[in-house]
Amino acid sequence: MRSLLIRSIFAAVAALAVSSAAYASDLPVRPAYRAQTSANAYVQQNWTGLYIGLNAGYGWGKSQNLAPYNYFNNLDVSAAARGMTLGGRLGYRHQVNAFTIGGFGDFDLATMKGSGDSNETIFGFVPLTSSLKTSIDRLWSVRGELGWSPLHNVLLTGNVGFGGVSGNVSGNGSIFGTPVTNFDQRVSKTGLVYGAGAVYRLPNNWFASIDWSHYQAGSADVVMTTPYVGTQVGNVDLNVNVIKVGLNHKFDF
Repeated sequence: MRSLLIRSIFAAVAALAVSSAAYASDLPVRPAYRAQTSANAYVQQNWTGLYIGLNAGYGWGKSQNLAPYNYFNNLDVSAAARGMTLGGRLGYRHQVNAFTIGGFGDFDLATMKGSGDSNETIFGFVPLTSSLKTSIDRLWSVRGELGWSPLHNVLLTGNVGFGGVSGNVSGNGSIFGTPVTNFDQRVSKTGLVYGAGAVYRLPNNWFASIDWSHYQAGSADVVMTTPYVGTQVGNVDLNVNVIKVGLNHKFDF
């Protein structure tokens, strides 16, 4: 009797196991879940494309006039120009994993103005008063860019290239209120331009940006006239820093 009961229990367990296996075979197979790799995430957040945008900012610089007088001490006047900028940008980026390589060109109108005065002496005792006015109205550059995306919606960039600064400089010098030298001249200089910035992805292929740029424009010659010494050539150094915020749209290719 006991052996019959044991055999019956084993038979029931075997039947239950067979029925469970048959039921499991009828269930749909769930796909294996695979964690998304960071490389795939960066591919989905695509930075490749043509960018067109507008920007506005604030610029500041310092121009210095050094005039090699024959009889006077060197005229040394500084004018700190400050003002707003408004312009546009056109560029292209190509993405490789979490990095981008590309380039862009930009052009800005500016309202940067400044003036400065200096008091010196001639022959060690005659007072010479001089002044310098600087007005910068245009900035442009063409640059290469490298970028790194530490987050899906953020791109950090660095750039270097060449560009130009254009504006007007004027100055004069007087002795006891009598003018002895003056100049008023349009200047345009090109030189090294470099900077850094950050880009944030917005919906529908729009991007917000903020960046800093330094224009190392170099030295521009100015022709100075004096009734007592004659015509002389001085120079004005033009160096500008600009911080800009922008809104850009990307076109996919």
